[in-house]
Amino acid sequence: MAAKTQTPGDPLSDRELELGRLIAGGLTNTQIAGRLHLSSRTVTLQIGRLYRKVGVEYRAEFTNWAKQHGIEAATAAGEGNQ
Repeated sequence: MAAKTQTPGDPLSDRELELGRLIAGGLTNTQIAGRLHLSSRTVTLQIGRLYRKVGVEYRAEFTNWAKQHGIEAATAAGEGNQ
């Protein structure tokens, strides 16, 4: 069975939202990997898929997109901003 192709405009999964909050919170790929108990390579791949899905190329673009779409940035303690 072929993998589903992600296209811009598809809703974000729970994992993608979690990843997006961490990116918007300013965490590095290494920090995200530690937080999610994944390898840095897996995080890099997931971020690339997320960026393609929302139609951005860079971290700053994603952070702006996240703010525009109401995605709360994760804080250092792991919670969304209040």
